[in-house]
Amino acid sequence: MLIVLPISLVLLQPDLGTSVAIAFGGVVVMFLAGLPLWWFLLAGGTGIAAMPLVYFFALRPYQQSKMPSRLQLPLVQRRFVDPSESLGASFTEVVTRLAAHPAVEPTGWGSAYPDDPWPRPLPADLPAATLALFQQRYAAQSGDPPRSMTFVTRWSRSLVTLEDHAGALVLAIAHAPVAAAVAPRAPGQSETTSVPAPLAELPADVVWAVLGLPSLWAEGLQTCLQQPLPALLPARLPQAADEASGSSAAIMDPVILQERAEVALRSGDLAAATQLLERALEFAPLASSVYLARARVGAVAGRQWSALIDVTTALALARRQGLRLQEMQSLQTAVHAQLTTESVPPTAASELHAVANLGTLLRAGRLREVEEVAELLLTLPGRAALWWLAIGLARQQRGRWERASEAFAVALASAPQLRAAHFLLGECRRELGDLDGARHAFAQLDPPPGERPAHPSLLEVYADELLGSQAPWEAREHAFARVQLLRELGHPAQALAVTTDLLQREPAAADALLAHGILLVELAQPAAALAALDRGLTALRPAERLLSEPDPLGTLQLYRAIALLSIGHRDAAEVALRHALRLSPERAAEVAADPQLATLTTPIAAPPSPAGYAVLRRLARAGLADPRPSASDESEDLAVGAETAGSGEASDRPATAGPREDEELIWTALRGQVGELLVAALAALDANAEVDSRRELLARAARGLAALRQLAPQTIAAHAQAVRAMLQATAAALGVTAALDWLDAAP
Repeated sequence: MLIVLPISLVLLQPDLGTSVAIAFGGVVVMFLAGLPLWWFLLAGGTGIAAMPLVYFFALRPYQQSKMPSRLQLPLVQRRFVDPSESLGASFTEVVTRLAAHPAVEPTGWGSAYPDDPWPRPLPADLPAATLALFQQRYAAQSGDPPRSMTFVTRWSRSLVTLEDHAGALVLAIAHAPVAAAVAPRAPGQSETTSVPAPLAELPADVVWAVLGLPSLWAEGLQTCLQQPLPALLPARLPQAADEASGSSAAIMDPVILQERAEVALRSGDLAAATQLLERALEFAPLASSVYLARARVGAVAGRQWSALIDVTTALALARRQGLRLQEMQSLQTAVHAQLTTESVPPTAASELHAVANLGTLLRAGRLREVEEVAELLLTLPGRAALWWLAIGLARQQRGRWERASEAFAVALASAPQLRAAHFLLGECRRELGDLDGARHAFAQLDPPPGERPAHPSLLEVYADELLGSQAPWEAREHAFARVQLLRELGHPAQALAVTTDLLQREPAAADALLAHGILLVELAQPAAALAALDRGLTALRPAERLLSEPDPLGTLQLYRAIALLSIGHRDAAEVALRHALRLSPERAAEVAADPQLATLTTPIAAPPSPAGYAVLRRLARAGLADPRPSASDESEDLAVGAETAGSGEASDRPATAGPREDEELIWTALRGQVGELLVAALAALDANAEVDSRRELLARAARGLAALRQLAPQTIAAHAQAVRAMLQATAAALGVTAALDWLDAAP
């Protein structure tokens, strides 16, 4: 009776969890008191036999199911969020407040899912980055308004949904019937909340969450209206609703966007049609039908140049498919004839329009299409140098270096000051083995002092846009190619000028600081070199080290040793050299052959695991084998994922509520956890961590992967061999053994 009485009283509250804890504590006390064992066996057998009766007659509906379904729970009421509470607060802000409420679980889902997509229950050891990735994926919204976020309350397992109806926020509450009435008071509520509302019909945790956002049900809102609605307002409401439902801000389907653009074109709203088609191209940049539709809109609006560019792009893309070619050719012929007859020069907007289309085709690898569009533009008045530059880029990417050189030379004949063409011509001559020609082309990139304009010309801006560069003069990767070539030609001073310009744009770029420091060492400026290398040491990220061969930190420390030795800091030079060889043992022969470094007589200690760094770099570059047929090489995400934990790379398209195991989401989470492990292992090798610390690192990673396996046993089982090999290789790099029994155990 001493145990049954408190358990019964706690159950009446109701508090099932506390009552179970009290019962367990009582059983432990009785067992320790020495009661016969058969008492416990008899009580346990009786409890097991009574489980069906307890489940159907004692447990409440929300206790019988831990995963409430929006399709099963009845919608009890809808409540308008108090305008004084929601005015000025966005939908996202209110969602954040709901997710942080103690009575609500933060694992909500968006309107793209008709029911709860979360795998339940969530493992306790799930890494925070993986949880954030799930939250990002399951917050996806469907294309149809209103957008919403649904949350589950912690105890009654009710559903609280926040809906955004064109700025008006509504709470939709669904829960199983409750027997006990709850009527709490909310201090500090607004004046409108004095109107009676059926809060007493809600479970306690729902009331707690609702009181955090003062709201009214429909009848209460009508009572609080001080004046009747104007007569014009009811007629205006359907129109406003139609406008809200017609909004394309949340639509991600290019087909729907194109259909709406056709409707806008027929109604004469050319601006809306253009906006819809531009949004459709964001999701389908190679859709020939969208380009054709935009060309038709441009022709109707009198933008003949834009229409010609778009229809030519559409025709180039659709030529392989044989789709609507006759319609496209007819429109192209008509617009081209009009431009030829009237000799209308292109506007800056039209030229930028052409550059955008050509850049999209270049980045998508549609190189034949680039040449087709550019060759047509050459038949019209305009910037011939820009179109020849596009043709040269397409030929260069196809490996036709000689023909690309010819195109760049023709571009330079029209625009001798076009820096991008000089650089690309030099790159082609270098690939063809003509180093003198490459040097001459690169020399044109640096005009004499005073002749370089303060700002790039419009043509150079177009060229940079075509190259996909945000730099005002040249792309970042082009700068490093120039530095390498100038070093090979024995001109470190000219290469130093390039890295100086690059560092003016990116002062914290580790690779630029390393190249700058190396050049200063070669130019016998050790103090300046040491300053640049120390800045690079601070800026160097783990991802850059894991994805580079050899380890850039080893190269950096090697040149730091040379700089330190040059200014007389011998002890520090020995430490830096020891670190360099610990990171890159394969450079020992190079160090021994260097007359300056050979003066360091202190023996260089061998690294504890010479192959450790190489193994981690190999794992980061190789990644896990992605079985998806459309997957691209994402090995860089392994290392970068740990530094951008929580961002993930989930697809932007709205997800659908399919099977519980979202393979793409699980795969992204798996790669993120592997990247985090590799970065942590790299830090452990750098710090020469103790064996116990390395084992704990692997154990922590194993717990996170095991938690992910509980969520998606089928997906992880399909990659079990790759996961096992990765863990074993990481353990070997750390010089410890990995416990992998959890991979063989049943989930």
